[in-house]
Amino acid sequence: MGSTSSTVYFLTLFEVLSSKSVTTSWQTGLPCMKKLGLSHRPTFRKNYLQPALEAGLIERTLPDKPNSSLQQYRLRQRH
Repeated sequence: MGSTSSTVYFLTLFEVLSSKSVTTSWQTGLPCMKKLGLSHRPTFRKNYLQPALEAGLIERTLPDKPNSSLQQYRLRQRH
């Protein structure tokens, strides 16, 4: 996957996570997937979550348990 594709995927995920109702709260993967129109979790993880996590743009509630059913995500808080 090229960097252009990664950028497009992240910008789309950013729009979902930065929507007015979401900015201060954590989101599980499923609502994010639904808002993106996705149903295949591996594609969501590979194309959206992993690149954003690796770039340090989003964060997990449970960083040591990436596969937890309780896992949630939000835009990384910059200070």
